[in-house]
Amino acid sequence: MSSEPTSHQASQKNIQEQSEKTNPNQNIASASSRRQLFSRVGRRAFLGRAGLLTATATGVVTGVIGSPFSSKKRRDIVQAQDIVGQFNFDYTGFSQKAYQVRVQAAQLELELGVPPHPTNGDEERYPNKIATDTRGLPHDERGEVKLEAYKSLIKALSSRNPDDFEKIILGGGRQLINPQGPLAISLEGINAVQIGTPPPPTLDSAEQAGEAVELYWQALLREVPLNKLQDNTDDQKVVAAIEDLNKLSEFRGPKQGGVITPQTLFRGSVTYVDKNDGRTAQHFIPPGVTDGPYISQFLLLDIPFNTQFISPLIRTALPGNDFLTDYQEWLTVQNGGSSGKSLKYDPTRRYISTVRDLSEYAHIGGALFFGAFLILSGGINAPLNPGNPYVNSKTQLGSAATFAAAPN
Repeated sequence: MSSEPTSHQASQKNIQEQSEKTNPNQNIASASSRRQLFSRVGRRAFLGRAGLLTATATGVVTGVIGSPFSSKKRRDIVQAQDIVGQFNFDYTGFSQKAYQVRVQAAQLELELGVPPHPTNGDEERYPNKIATDTRGLPHDERGEVKLEAYKSLIKALSSRNPDDFEKIILGGGRQLINPQGPLAISLEGINAVQIGTPPPPTLDSAEQAGEAVELYWQALLREVPLNKLQDNTDDQKVVAAIEDLNKLSEFRGPKQGGVITPQTLFRGSVTYVDKNDGRTAQHFIPPGVTDGPYISQFLLLDIPFNTQFISPLIRTALPGNDFLTDYQEWLTVQNGGSSGKSLKYDPTRRYISTVRDLSEYAHIGGALFFGAFLILSGGINAPLNPGNPYVNSKTQLGSAATFAAAPN
């Protein structure tokens, strides 16, 4: 199907031409003071840390091992040690080692403790809860949550009783998405409650006002090609956004020379909690965030996945797909109802080239971090960390089990 050229389509080629290949530094992160960030380590130091958290048997001849889920009787199951010939492997000892590694890892993570989890006080400050996200619960005509419903939600969150979650008073037909998710315990890494985050800015703060202004400008510029977000831009909407944002008294996004420019517009920043008090927010601009084109090269390259390639072309939403643009529509959705609208998509898959495209990609999802990893390892052959034990090995290569991507 053919269509007339639009700025949405014309920008595809420009964005591709701006993409520059880089070789990002690779760092290995750890979880405690005994597992510090390191990017240049020796082979022994690398293995010393990694050995605590991984246990892999190399060269084991795989047999048919008994399973608690097997319907066969034990005498009918062939054990690995019965068929390996002269190879002698200490299965019991290795099982004990695996147990000890898991126990030690759990102990290290427990010793990290739980940081403070302060709030910004808005929930207590406003009795009508206007500063709290209450979507899905019933609201009055002013958009204020009905307190009986709000209390039913708080009761469930406090008791953690599954029966109480079934008694939450909803405003419409839409169900709450995974409200018990924070109660899940992950077997990988530290528990979520051990991650310290600063409280968000209060409703009446200049900082939250600045965030709101930035988000509204992002909505107004959703159709502008991303290659217009650079200092030599000729797009008048981008110029207007810069002028407006520079008037804000509090803005935590990236700047150049103390001011917001088209090149820094909508670029990323990172917020950490001050480890000294566990409350104060510290804002940082990661190195390289404001350099180069807005779109990442990882979103423009084919992703090599063994015998397949994942295309960077995505299903994009057509311009004009706007929601919650009037009060009644907003109130309906706030109450858990539906706006009655549906997205209309471009029949031709395209490269990400606008803010709208990025929003659609983030909303639906894709091979983000794993895709970047596959591009680095199998696409552009980026070098491995020098502490990787396979870097200088004459007899071994890594695989999905240890320190490498899946086999090509």
